[in-house]
Amino acid sequence: MLIISQNLTNYDIPIPKGAIFRVNLAWCDSIGELKNILKKHPDTPIFLDLPIKRIKPPNNRYVIEDLVSVINSNEHIRYLAISNVESDADLKKYIELFPENLIIIPKIESSKAIENLQNIASILNGPEKIFMLDHDDLFSNILKKNEPESKFKEYMKTLIEFCDKNNIKLFVPTIHDSVFGLQAAIYNRKNPGKLNVDVFKDLQDIWDIRVKEEKSGAIILGGGVPKNFVFQSFYFANKMLDNVIQITLDRPE
Repeated sequence: MLIISQNLTNYDIPIPKGAIFRVNLAWCDSIGELKNILKKHPDTPIFLDLPIKRIKPPNNRYVIEDLVSVINSNEHIRYLAISNVESDADLKKYIELFPENLIIIPKIESSKAIENLQNIASILNGPEKIFMLDHDDLFSNILKKNEPESKFKEYMKTLIEFCDKNNIKLFVPTIHDSVFGLQAAIYNRKNPGKLNVDVFKDLQDIWDIRVKEEKSGAIILGGGVPKNFVFQSFYFANKMLDNVIQITLDRPE
């Protein structure tokens, strides 16, 4: 399954045939903007990502009730991801609002969600079951609850084993831009050849640049993944950037 971010269209790059187009509703200012996106891609399966109880900006400016007619009238919307799901109660109204052919995807972001995996999975009634992991938010939740950092590894093991046992697909977006990804890169650096994932190679190259150079700067095109990737890389090299320029189209908040 190839999922393409809506950011791709900012650069006039065509969506590959057979790909799924992911639209983060946090970046849609209005229902009208969403309708325009759907109209431009009538033959492409759509993956909607709906932020619920999101703390960090940006945030969607409408509620699920505003989306009902849009989703029900666009059959090419195949997936709807719901953030901050911790129990079946967080999914109940979405299950009731939409037909079974729309695949509801709970996003796992807290230790409570890990504890309630069976409860969450039991309410899903679509043609296939999918979980999505937000690894950074899970790790932040562990720290917020004053749990030991080792719990992250334990929770990851629990989630992976549960999904494997119950035939549930597990999506882990931008895995290298995360606490897990950084730890995996450290392991790969200490144990060459044991974990061969290309996304870690550029992270190690950035480490080497910072270690070798007396001073370093960065020009960051965009936010989110590019910004976090650069900053976290230098943090683990134990040296900070001397100068940074960020070029972004993000809204002021």
